Amino acid sequence: MKRLLWILCLSAWSLQAENPRIIDLGHEGHTFEIVEENLLEVIQTKLKKLEQEGSLKDLQQKIQARAKEKILAPQSVSGITKASETKERIYDPRYTVKSTLKDQKGHVFAKAGDIINPLDHVSFGDPLLFIDGKDTDQLSYAKQQLQKGPVKIVLVSGRPLDLSKELHQAIYFDQGGFLSKKLRITKVPALVYQENKLLKIKEVRV
Repeated sequence: MKRLLWILCLSAWSLQAENPRIIDLGHEGHTFEIVEENLLEVIQTKLKKLEQEGSLKDLQQKIQARAKEKILAPQSVSGITKASETKERIYDPRYTVKSTLKDQKGHVFAKAGDIINPLDHVSFGDPLLFIDGKDTDQLSYAKQQLQKGPVKIVLVSGRPLDLSKELHQAIYFDQGGFLSKKLRITKVPALVYQENKLLKIKEVRV
């Protein structure tokens, strides 16, 4: 019986949903027109108030200082910690084409299901060394690697411009963790280099 009542209630609700009716219930009390302030005018008013109070210049300097600090010290990549042991693993860059790819003239250059390895067409180039630029041990390791040969240093934390001046070479920063996520790097320092048609990733305890 309860099940039947529940079904009937659901049926009644669905009929109302399919055939909605708008009913004017009238109104009580005073009504007021909704007035929405212009956002630009609100901002201009606040800026004028800050200027009159003499605090606009301070606000501008604070904004400039924050912007400069973000450039000098970008946000650290989350989820990456210092390696507690030395180990190596292989990263296979091959991927399967999901749908047929054509150039601007309609010529097919990759069919759906094809397996492509970018290293068949281009070289990986100099090894990448991912480090935490705030860790003195990792900085020392990076300097040792530079003495052995060409290597591109990629920071996951730290101040790339300052380090670039110190080492007299370009220093990169893994913005948003794009590369470390792609290569599944969670421990640093991590050295990434090509071996045949694969990439080898070596996490080093320092």
